Amino acid sequence: MLLGIDIGTSGTKATLLTNEGKFISDAYKPYDTIAVKPYHVEQDSNVWWDALKEVIPRCLKQASLGHEVNAMCLSSQAGTMVPVDENCIPLTNAITWQDSRCENERLKLLEDYDDDFFYKRTGWKLNNCYNMIQIFWMKQNIPEVYDKTYMFLGTSDYLNYKLIGEYVVDFSDAGQRQLINVSRKEWDKDILNIIGIEKNKLSRLVKTGEPIGTLKKDVAAELGLNEGVVLVSGSQDQYCAAVGINAVHKNDTMLSTGTGWDMIGFTDKIIYDTNSYMSFTNHVVEGLYTAYAYTPVGSSALKWYRLNMGEKHIDKDGNIRLESYSEMDARAQKIPAGSDGLLFSPHFVGTLYPTWSTKSKSVLSGLGFFHNRDHIARAAMEGVVFEIAWMVEGMKAAGYEINAIKTHGGATNSNFWMQILADVTGLPVIIPLGIEVASTGAAMIAGYGIGLFNSYDEAYKIFGIKESRIDVNPEKHKQYRPFFEKYKSTFHAMKAVFDQQ
Repeated sequence: MLLGIDIGTSGTKATLLTNEGKFISDAYKPYDTIAVKPYHVEQDSNVWWDALKEVIPRCLKQASLGHEVNAMCLSSQAGTMVPVDENCIPLTNAITWQDSRCENERLKLLEDYDDDFFYKRTGWKLNNCYNMIQIFWMKQNIPEVYDKTYMFLGTSDYLNYKLIGEYVVDFSDAGQRQLINVSRKEWDKDILNIIGIEKNKLSRLVKTGEPIGTLKKDVAAELGLNEGVVLVSGSQDQYCAAVGINAVHKNDTMLSTGTGWDMIGFTDKIIYDTNSYMSFTNHVVEGLYTAYAYTPVGSSALKWYRLNMGEKHIDKDGNIRLESYSEMDARAQKIPAGSDGLLFSPHFVGTLYPTWSTKSKSVLSGLGFFHNRDHIARAAMEGVVFEIAWMVEGMKAAGYEINAIKTHGGATNSNFWMQILADVTGLPVIIPLGIEVASTGAAMIAGYGIGLFNSYDEAYKIFGIKESRIDVNPEKHKQYRPFFEKYKSTFHAMKAVFDQQ
C-alpha cells in the first residue's frame, strides 16, 4: 500500500491506496491558524505532527490483514516558515504563507534591490510573505530568536526530520521560499548574504520522488507503521495535485479552485516576464518548469455572497439554514450570460497577477433596479472566472501554450461554474473524478519513488482515474467577449480611484 499525506493550512488529509490505485481509506484532521495581531497569521507546528499521529492510524484501521504500507510521501503547504533549535524544537509559532507582516521589510530591501533582482533568481517578485522575507523580518524584529535558530524550515522539511531524522526539502517546495536560485537549483548565495544566514541553516535539496530514508523505529511504532516504510521526497501541495490530476507534460495547465484559485502552466524552459512578473519554479517532473498565477479570492467570493446575500430557510424546529451552493447554482442559472450587464470584481484583498493592485477593492458595477440577488450570484461566479481569463491572456502573451484547463477543488462540484470557465476562457475544462488530488498525487509519487511506476503517466493510468470534460459553447464564448473587455476597463478605471485613497 501507498500512503499520501497532504498537510494543508486548515487541516491534514491522509489517503491510503494499493499500488493499483484501489482506494482503501482516508482520514482528515482539521486545525486552526492563529491571528492575534493585524497582518500576523501563525500556526503551531505541533498541530501538523499531532495530525499525522491521528490520521495515519485511522487509515490503517481500515486496511486488510496482510497488507503493509511500503512507502509514504508528503504534500504540504508552501511558504510557511518555522525556526527550530538543534533538537528540531520550534522556537516560535510557524509564520504562515498567509502572513503579511513583512511589508516594511520588503520596502526596505527594495531601496537597495529592485524586483528584477529577486525575480530572476527566485522566480518571484519580492513578496511580503514567504521564507526569505520572514527570516529577514525575524532578524530585524526578534534577533534573539534569529540568533538561536539552528535551522529555518518549512512544513515539509520539519516533518521530514520528525519522520526520518534528516533535514531534506525538494526543489519545487523550496522554490516558493524565495531562497533558491531556480535555474541553478541551489540556495542562492546573494540572497543568503542579504538575510545573513549560511546555507547550513537550510535543508538539503533533493528531487521530488527521491527516497530519502526509512521511518525511525520509535516514530514507526507511534504511527502504527512498520520500520521499513520508505519516505519519498514530496512537494508543495499544488504540484502534488498536478501529479494527481496528470498535469505532468509540457503545455499542460492546471487550475486549483479553493479559497483562492491557482493557475499553473507547465513548460520545458524558464520564461522570464518582467512586464507581469509571472512567477516560476521547478515542477516535480525533471526538466519542466511551472508558471504560477493566483487570485486570493476565488470560491471564497461565493462563500461571502452566501453568508451575506444568500437565501435563508427556516426548518420545522425554527432553525435558520443558509441555502446550499447547489441551490445558489440553480438560481444563478436563470440569469443570462453577462448577468444583464452586472459586473462583480472579487478584489476583497486587492489583486495579484497580472494586475498587481494591492489597494483595489471589490466593486459591483452596472447595478440597476431590475437586478436581484440571483444576478449578483452569477456575476460573482463570472467575476472570478474573468480573473482566470485575464491570467490566461497574460500567460499566452508571455509565451505559454494553453490548450485545455485541468481543474480540481470545491468549485468543480458546480458544472454550471465550470461551464462558465470554459465559455469565458474558450478552453475545454477537464476534471478528475472521485479523488483527493493532492494526497493521491503524493501516493503516486511514493510509488514512483520505490520503483512501482516508471513515470507519473503510468501511475495515473494504473490508478484508472476517470475524467469528465466540459467543452466550450462557441456562442456563449462570443457573448462573453464584450463583458470581459468591459470588466478589464472597469478595473482600470476603479484602480485609479483606489490608488488615490
